[in-house]
Amino acid sequence: MKFVFLHVGKDANIQLFVDSIRFSNPGAHITQCSDYQTNRLNGVTEIFRIDSDVSNLMTFRLKCFSKLRLTEPAIYLDTDMLVLRRVVPMEILKSSQVACCERSFGRDDLINTKFRGMDLTEYKDRTLGEIYPIIACFTVTENFSFWATCLDELLRLDEKFHWWYGDQEAMRNISKSGKFRTIYIPEDEIACLPEYVKDNELPVCIHFKGAKRKALMMEVWKSIQAGHQ
Repeated sequence: MKFVFLHVGKDANIQLFVDSIRFSNPGAHITQCSDYQTNRLNGVTEIFRIDSDVSNLMTFRLKCFSKLRLTEPAIYLDTDMLVLRRVVPMEILKSSQVACCERSFGRDDLINTKFRGMDLTEYKDRTLGEIYPIIACFTVTENFSFWATCLDELLRLDEKFHWWYGDQEAMRNISKSGKFRTIYIPEDEIACLPEYVKDNELPVCIHFKGAKRKALMMEVWKSIQAGHQ
């Protein structure tokens, strides 16, 4: 199994993410994509670094995934997650080329057109489900071609998206284009928010999106480990 993630800078919870992959998927090949300043994390198989502008984080992310040039199936994850179950890329993809995480929660919420100081007035009175139906936290691809195509798409978009939302913009557009055979897996099955997790039906991952949820990662991780002792 191949796992890929992007990490730049410092994050107190990042090691929990890597440890959870090792715990649930022994023997996995884990690639950390990064810049030349960020430390290599314990437990990763390799680190892949590029020299590019990390302030445009979405562009940096897609550049890393594209330039890594994996020619086999892999799972690309956000780092504010805990991986709870064994994941085999080909079992998820089946006959498709790409598997995307489809938004389950907050679909009817209106987009904040001033999010982090951005100007998203073009999406006034539009919902998250309409504009950003794909969440980039959990994606499986057959090879790097999808990421290379998404990078080309992002570079054509307004520069504001190079900093934020750009991966979701590009993934939405490329998925809609029909260039790749794509399946959509509900967020509540593969990257569930902690408050919606059911005790008797654990998702593949728990997604600790946002500062308040992220503060729960250590507590949840300890409970997961205790449950397997």
